[in-house]
Amino acid sequence: VVQLVETTVLNLMNYPSLVATYAARCRRAVGERVRLLEFGLRRAQGPDGGLSASRYSYLGTFDGTSNVLAGMVFGVPVIGTFAHSFVTSFAGLEKGRASTIVNPAGETVEFVDLVLEYREKLSYQNTNDGELQAFICYAQAFPRAFLALVDTYSTLASGVPNYLCVALALLHIGHPPRGIRLDSGDLRQLSLDAKALGAEAAAAVNVPALADFEVVASNNLEESALKDCVAKGHAITAFALGTHLVTCRPQPALGCVYKLVEFAGAPRMKLSEERAKSSLPAAKNLFRVLSPAPPHTILFDIIALATEPPPTPGTTIRVLHPPTSAHTSVDIPVDALVESLLERVPLEGAEDGPKELEAARARARRDIGRLPEGGGEMGVYLSEGLARLVEEMEKEMKGKAAWATEEAGAGRKRKAEEDAAEDAQ
Repeated sequence: VVQLVETTVLNLMNYPSLVATYAARCRRAVGERVRLLEFGLRRAQGPDGGLSASRYSYLGTFDGTSNVLAGMVFGVPVIGTFAHSFVTSFAGLEKGRASTIVNPAGETVEFVDLVLEYREKLSYQNTNDGELQAFICYAQAFPRAFLALVDTYSTLASGVPNYLCVALALLHIGHPPRGIRLDSGDLRQLSLDAKALGAEAAAAVNVPALADFEVVASNNLEESALKDCVAKGHAITAFALGTHLVTCRPQPALGCVYKLVEFAGAPRMKLSEERAKSSLPAAKNLFRVLSPAPPHTILFDIIALATEPPPTPGTTIRVLHPPTSAHTSVDIPVDALVESLLERVPLEGAEDGPKELEAARARARRDIGRLPEGGGEMGVYLSEGLARLVEEMEKEMKGKAAWATEEAGAGRKRKAEEDAAEDAQ
């Protein structure tokens, strides 16, 4: 049975782990106040890869997706706007189109004339007419979700001014607009310039609410770009990631392995010339030691035998540091929290729907908030009992291997001597 489920288990764990981890890294880069959106369906490895990316990026604390199917199946919030092709399909202000909109009270009111009136007041007559018509049509269709893609022609000379004209008309009739999406150029600087244009227009017409709009940034974003924006300052309220997220470009594959650690109650271990590729024997537990004060920062993790008790606060324990194979001592603070990270889930009757996804996401958000400030490696140690078992089994298995090597060598020597004797006869 172990051999039959190996491929399935690894396939189900590797990609989700990569996506959720990269999503969590992006969350760490931008903090809690900025939203993160998954926009990668078109670049994902097939429909199944796209759906998985939407699901597991949300688990990794992203806030929404452009994938409508993920919203329907997993309850992930769906967020998006229109494409450049929608904007370029309009050649100018087109007569004969519907000129009205439905206000929050359910009444049909004039809309296009109101937009053009505000365009004149703000002296934005030189913006692209086709783009303005596209914005008007989108606002008429989605008056409560008007988020405009503003870089089809010129972000600051046309896109943002056209957004402001339509946004003012929406505010006038009672629909608060959402904001803009930037998809090219220096996103950090453009976000600041766009907000400045909004503040200027809001002051000109004495409508303070006009300056309060979202700025969603996209354009092949990845973790380092997010860190750069945060370090230099920006006015972006949401980052939308696509290609780098769904393909896990920094590390496209996870080298997760599946090894037998116990059989018929006896520990099993795989040896390797590469220490990192040797497996850890026996059934195990994983304990996390956290600082006493909120947010309970993670101090270190300890991998222990399943038969060992959890670490006791206020004690000093001997452990092994796997990368260096060095024995050391670690202190467990008196008031430290000790959590067991291993949870046994029965396969029969287990559920895997929106409710379970939300619970996993909440736990991920909590644990991300517990990571030490400044990044760096977090200590992971082997308990004294596990380290002792590893050393004993290595010694025993290497001893048997050496004996087998000696026996094989002696056998080859005897055979050579016998062959030489026959040749001499």
